[in-house]
Amino acid sequence: MKKENYFKLLLSISSELYSIQNLEELYRVISKKVLEFTEAERAIFFLFENNEPKPVYIEYNFYYKDTSLLPDKWSNTVVKNAIESKKPVTFFVKPTGELAFLSKSIEALSLQAVMCAPLLSVRKTPPEILGLIYVDSRVELRVFTSEDLELFSLFANQASIALENALILQKLKKNAEELAKKVQSKFQYQNIIGKSPQIRKIYKLLETIKNTDVEVLIVGETGTGKELIAKTIHYNSKRKNKPFIQINCAALPKEIVEVELFGIEKKVATGVLAHKGKFELANNGTLFLDEIADMDIQTQVKILHFLQYKTIRKIGSFKEIKLDVRILAATNKNIEEEIKKNKFRKDLYFRLNTVVIYLPPLRERKEDILPIAYYTMEKFRKEQNLPPKILSPEAEKILLEYPWPGNIRELIQVVQRAYILANSNIIQPYHLGILDKTPYQFNLIPYNKLRENYEKQLIQKALIKFSNNIQKTAKHLGITRKTLYQKIKKYNLVV
Repeated sequence: MKKENYFKLLLSISSELYSIQNLEELYRVISKKVLEFTEAERAIFFLFENNEPKPVYIEYNFYYKDTSLLPDKWSNTVVKNAIESKKPVTFFVKPTGELAFLSKSIEALSLQAVMCAPLLSVRKTPPEILGLIYVDSRVELRVFTSEDLELFSLFANQASIALENALILQKLKKNAEELAKKVQSKFQYQNIIGKSPQIRKIYKLLETIKNTDVEVLIVGETGTGKELIAKTIHYNSKRKNKPFIQINCAALPKEIVEVELFGIEKKVATGVLAHKGKFELANNGTLFLDEIADMDIQTQVKILHFLQYKTIRKIGSFKEIKLDVRILAATNKNIEEEIKKNKFRKDLYFRLNTVVIYLPPLRERKEDILPIAYYTMEKFRKEQNLPPKILSPEAEKILLEYPWPGNIRELIQVVQRAYILANSNIIQPYHLGILDKTPYQFNLIPYNKLRENYEKQLIQKALIKFSNNIQKTAKHLGITRKTLYQKIKKYNLVV
């Protein structure tokens, strides 16, 4: 081949290689292409794993009738030299008939010519071997020339880039799949903690709608877990591998909500760029409209239009876009009251409430408080690598009697803070920080009693630690021996 044709060939090959993202397809194309211009009998593609070449694809040139070259045999000497030198290596028969070099595998396979080039990473210094491309031939007329080796080397450089890109893409896809599995496992039914009749009813309802695409309206006070329920619905549905997109309708001004939901065309106004809305991003997946009762009437009309016709129109466009999006909505308001105030459209409400899930406040399902508290503690312990702790009976009583105006969200914050503040493995009521937090009235343990209980436990532990040695115990506690004796008598401690 003329030298000026090398680059034309490489250009055509390169454009094809770079468009391939599947690794197996890349092995096949690289092997076929290298046989085309080398006219060798066989090509072997190796991946380099754990510092060893692993053959992953073998291609034969059917131009030659005899394709009996053993698939598990090749010149280990040539492959080894290519790995050690990180450069293309060739073996050929000299015109005099004298072998360039000889190895047992070359002699055993009756090879007339062999070439092997390492495929090197271009992103690492020094470059690492990603794989190898190897060709061989027993045909005496097909002896590789120095020009063949030059073209082979240039081809290997192009193949290296394509291979590295494909390997990176494969790793990214694998990471994305693992992340998706973690996300999905996070939103399984068992992560909705509770054993109350209300929660058991929600479990049954979630199981009923699991394989449907019905719209769902989730109603509950702030902090009751509406977002968790929405994600659980999505990640247990047939759309679980598709996008879950959410928007808080109360967090954005009405001028921005429509752009965020439906998108905008470029040049609608000076400096405006095209922008995809949440509907387009959620195509084939789920769109969660949080706090939908705070959405303005004009935007409600467009949401109703989508529910009826499954199309949207971007701001500044006359074109309808057909989309496949499941709608989940949530609110902490009484929508029927909002309808009476003309703040929410009745027809939109009827479209959304195909299935309504009511999340009761924590004060109405007290049997779930401690399970949620202990689940939160264990999860927090693992995340922060902390020692195990438990709630004292007094602390449990406080949690059960507190009205929880912030619901589960508040309970989680209280428990995590208490876990950090507790300087022993027992969380006491004063660690919770809710005794004087609200004006609600419920049965509280008097502060003096709490302090005495803690002081009694502290002295007991110190006495045990110092084997009832009064002097060492008093010194450890920072009090006099006289005061210690008084405390022992007060709390009726046995010494």
